Amino acid sequence: MMSKYFWRFLLTSLILLSLSLYIHSGYVSSLDETTMFKSYGVNLILGIIVFVVIEFLKKSQTNSIGFIFLAGSMFKFLIYFVYIYPLLIESGELTKPKFFVFFIPYSICLIVEIIFLVRLMNNETK
Repeated sequence: MMSKYFWRFLLTSLILLSLSLYIHSGYVSSLDETTMFKSYGVNLILGIIVFVVIEFLKKSQTNSIGFIFLAGSMFKFLIYFVYIYPLLIESGELTKPKFFVFFIPYSICLIVEIIFLVRLMNNETK
């Protein structure tokens, strides 16, 4: 059973990423919208996976939570370079708007993950 932190994390992530995608797609009309949806979706799914893994390991691997979080972030970059980056450079070079197609949803997910993981871990120490 998932904790209240997971459901709050999920709802917050969905709302912030949806709002960001709506605003972002208005500014970047030159890019393929499916690439933007894939980037936002991949970041959301990977953020959920990292959060769930840490939530399950928080009691048994308390001393390694930071490393698990960093490994999750490295995994996100690996997926970016394997899956998203080729979509962004297939029409030429990686421009600033194309870079932000990955960086904006990544940053939003990272900030939300950090906030909710800190709350989760602080709750465990009480």
